Order: sequence, then C-alpha cells, then structure tokens
Amino acid sequence: MAKQTKWLAVAAVTVALLGGAAFWLAQTPTTEEQNASQEEEKILLADRTLQEISQVRMTGSQGEYTLENTGESNFSIEALGEAPVNETQLDLLLNCVQAPQVSRVVSQQPEDLEQYGLSEPQAQVEIRYTDDSSLTLLLGGEAPQSAGVYLKTGDGDTVYLMDSDWAETLSWPLEQLVNRTLGEGLSADEVGTVTLSGGELTQTVVLEPLEDGDSDSYPAVTHTMTQPEEQPANSETVSTILTTAMGLTASSADTINPTAEEMSQAGFDNPTAVLTMAYKDGEGSLTLRAGKVEDGQVWVMKDGVPVIYVIPVDSCPWVSVTYDQLISPKFADLELDELSEISVVTADETYLFTMDGEGENLTVSANIPQQLLENTQQAAQSPAETETE
Repeated sequence: MAKQTKWLAVAAVTVALLGGAAFWLAQTPTTEEQNASQEEEKILLADRTLQEISQVRMTGSQGEYTLENTGESNFSIEALGEAPVNETQLDLLLNCVQAPQVSRVVSQQPEDLEQYGLSEPQAQVEIRYTDDSSLTLLLGGEAPQSAGVYLKTGDGDTVYLMDSDWAETLSWPLEQLVNRTLGEGLSADEVGTVTLSGGELTQTVVLEPLEDGDSDSYPAVTHTMTQPEEQPANSETVSTILTTAMGLTASSADTINPTAEEMSQAGFDNPTAVLTMAYKDGEGSLTLRAGKVEDGQVWVMKDGVPVIYVIPVDSCPWVSVTYDQLISPKFADLELDELSEISVVTADETYLFTMDGEGENLTVSANIPQQLLENTQQAAQSPAETETE
C-alpha cells in the first residue's frame, strides 16, 4: 500500500510540472511576437510629412548647417555652395528628422543630466514646422554596452534611449552630405583626347584614341601618343587609367568650399599630377588634380567642384604612372613575308636583312653570320614579345 501511495505521489508531481511547463510555454511569446512587441515599443517623438517641415538646423561639434524646404519636399543646403549633394544620404537624414523615434524611456525626472552626456549635448537638431511649432532633439553620450545614445527634447525632462544608427545620422557633419562620386560614369570608348602631366612624368603626355580603320599598323593598340613624341600607347595602361577615373569615388569629403590656404595645405599650389579627359561628343571634359600624397591616400579635386576629396592612391593610377608604362611594348603585328627589308643599326655595325618570296618560298639574306640570322628570323616572327628599349 505504501509503495502504491508513493507512485501516486510521483505521478501527481509529474502532472503538476508538465502543467506548469505548458502554462509557461503558452505565456511565453515566440520570437516573432517578441520582435513585434519590440517594434511596438518604439516611441515616436514626432510623425510629420516632409511637406510639414520648413527648416532643419543641424548643430554639432563639427559645425552647423541648415536644410531649407524649397517646396515639393525638396531641401537645399546653402552651406554646400556649389558642392554636389549626396541625395541618398540626404534622404536618410530627412527620414530620421521626419519621424524621430526612440527605443525606450530611461528616466522621466533625471536628477543629473551630466551622467547622460546631456548637460553639454554632442549634437542638436532643431526642426521647424510650417505651423510655426518646433521640435528640438538633444543628443548626449553613449549608453553602456553600446545600447544606444541618450536623448531628450529641448522642452522636456524625459531622457530617452535612441538607436545608435539613428543618433549617428542625426549627428552627421556637413561633409557627410556631399556627393563623393568624381567620375562621370562614362565608358572609356566615350573619351577622346587624354592629357597627363606631373607625377612621374617629366613632360606632358597627350593620347589620342585610334578610330576604326586607323589602327592597321597597330591592331592591339587603342590609343596613340602624340606628345611628347608620336608612338603607339600601351592600351592596357590607358584602359586602366580611363576606367578607374570614370568610376572614381572618394573615401571622404575632406573640405567643402576650401580657402586658398586650405588648398595650399592640401598640395594644390603645385599639384602632384593632373589628368584631363575630353569627351568625344565635344560636350565638355573631366579634369582631376592630385594634391598631396600621404599614408596611402591622395587629396584630389575635380575642376568645377569646390571640394577636396581623400581617395586611396591605388584608386588613382594616373598619379604614379610612368612614361615607360604608357608606351606600347608592341611595335607592329606583321607577318614576315610582308617585309622586304630590315635594317638594324648598333654602335659598331649595321646589319641589313633582305626578304624575297612568300610563305614557304620566303628567303632571307643578310650580311651577318648564319646563326645570328636564324635567331633574328625567329624574333621577327614574334614581334609582340619584343619589349621597347
């Protein structure tokens, strides 16, 4: 009887445990429910359309600038001057300004704002609306364990926590809104005359593209060098220069609307190298100027754009190209029976080779020893392998 009672007790405990587990599982939200709950917990500090925003004033440790609504949700930035706007970055910023959100409330009545970095905010965003109301966001320090950034509104006491990505966007300096694309997106085939100077070049080099039918003597060559002397250009080197220049994007915009002193400090008083590419259609050209080169980076300016960019020097082969690299290693691609005579002049002798006949009937005579003649005949059949001296 005691044994039966013991088994009944164990069974009762087991049922209770299973029932408790089932209840706990029923009450525990799934991962999807947790994510949905977290999304619902996001707190919107404002929810306006872009049409309702008249002005946004951004203030931070790296300066101040203002976005003005010019109508139809288009915003201008006077501080950029003639510098091109990065539309993608501007859209991201406006999305954050339009409906700023925080993840949770940290404190409703904080005794000390300094512990949140809000006694001296790192950045301030003042949003003015068309109905004459406004909202000011003050961004403070980072929360422990990269949980986010502390934030409060200008007229409120509550301290919130904002996701780091949102806070970073709302703290962007003006340089972050500059378009960093220097290339025109054209193909090398759309480029006409190319001019290179500076860098490793002691003389200005001018390259002209060979049109269809103009390259019979040099089938593997796409450009000919016209200055400082006329000769076929190295098509691989030229293609690399044109392709990288047309797709060039800077790592960062270092200075916007630089002063003469700032340009001098960046090395543009005497540019390291200059590349100019004229378009075949006659509709303008692209000129890039390289300033100082430092720690694997080169400071670059594009004519007509008042911005000093910083770019990895490896992305600008025109800065360090040498004269020898621009010369084609291939003189001609000719069959031996297309030649009638070859003259080789050395410091000591002049050798004359005379060809007669075609194909298998081709004979070569020369005023040199037979072994040297045979070696020369083999070399003449493979001119593409002959390097320029």
